[in-house]
Amino acid sequence: MGELEERDVDFCYGSHHNSLWKYIDAIYDLKLRYDNSKQAIEERKDFLLKKKIGIYDIVEECSRERIDASDLGMSNVVLRDLIGALDAYQNVNCLLFIGGNTKNGPEYFFRRHAKTKGVRLKSISTQTPRRNSFDWKGRTIETVSLTSSSGAANISIGSNPDYKRLKADDPGFTPFDFRVRQYRQLLLMKWQILILLFYSLGILALEIFFGQDQVRYYVTDLKGDVLLYGINTTISTILLALIGFTWFLSYRHEKFDKSEKNLSMFFLLQSLIFCYLAVDERFMLHERIGYVLGIHDALPLLTIGLVELGVLIYFKQVGFSLKSNNRFLILAALGFVAMMVIDVFGASRGFLRLSAEDLTKLWAIFFLFRYALEFYNALNLKKANYPDI
Repeated sequence: MGELEERDVDFCYGSHHNSLWKYIDAIYDLKLRYDNSKQAIEERKDFLLKKKIGIYDIVEECSRERIDASDLGMSNVVLRDLIGALDAYQNVNCLLFIGGNTKNGPEYFFRRHAKTKGVRLKSISTQTPRRNSFDWKGRTIETVSLTSSSGAANISIGSNPDYKRLKADDPGFTPFDFRVRQYRQLLLMKWQILILLFYSLGILALEIFFGQDQVRYYVTDLKGDVLLYGINTTISTILLALIGFTWFLSYRHEKFDKSEKNLSMFFLLQSLIFCYLAVDERFMLHERIGYVLGIHDALPLLTIGLVELGVLIYFKQVGFSLKSNNRFLILAALGFVAMMVIDVFGASRGFLRLSAEDLTKLWAIFFLFRYALEFYNALNLKKANYPDI
């Protein structure tokens, strides 16, 4: 197979001609070594173990007429049992393919392998990076096809509409920057969910072991004397502000022409609604309004909720235009419904009543953030993905 070159690392994707580790290095600022040393190998192993990421080559063996790393150069390919291997790793819920569905690409081989297992891939999103999912023994596994890290993929990147737009805005923008941008979105988004999950488990554990009076410090409003007082309100306020800002970025993304007036108005209204909700979450405006008007303080929030529902219904061609994004809207709606059910029907001193109510609201807000972010990402990728309105 030849000898290692000076900048090669004797590890998966270790050839200096393949830039995958350079992208990961740029995303996480690892300051990795690029040489034949054992330390370079251990650095990569430590990173993968810490982030709970596995690397798996779907090709067991193949023939090549010449020794290179091109996908098209492979023949007589024998595939590994990747789907069967999932039985040994029950916590795996996502497969990242470093390449797409072109001949001999990882998604191409996986689809061929899936057929032998009677597994059918269901499309989640056809936008780059393409997402699919499949069911295996009671589990749903998501697959994401990233742009290949090999230099040969630079040709396809050059014809990508998103790359062309970014290149026009910044002449110094390179295929390397494009991959880092795409990989970062996928790698870091998973950790947002895990961080929020661990935080939620911590709040629940606090109420289980120390009671409602103790957890109340962290899910209440305003300020107090204990460390991290009102942290749940702080997090939800930040998320609501980010949602409003994300919608504003979408609104300002391009100069909409008359045929896109509905799209522009939808983004603007979403921005205004969520910026108001962020201020309300922090300063309890609904309680102040309720006091001044002599009404129940839940009515102002209910009014804003009905306005948001009306905007989604009126602009349904826009709001529901990204089919893969609707799941975030549904999850957010379920979260708010659960919050209201707990608030109305839950016993005031019931088991986990306080933390469950506030956490369902926080998760609902998080899914609304993902909903807004997907729209902005879609605008970045290809404005033509939106239907004619």
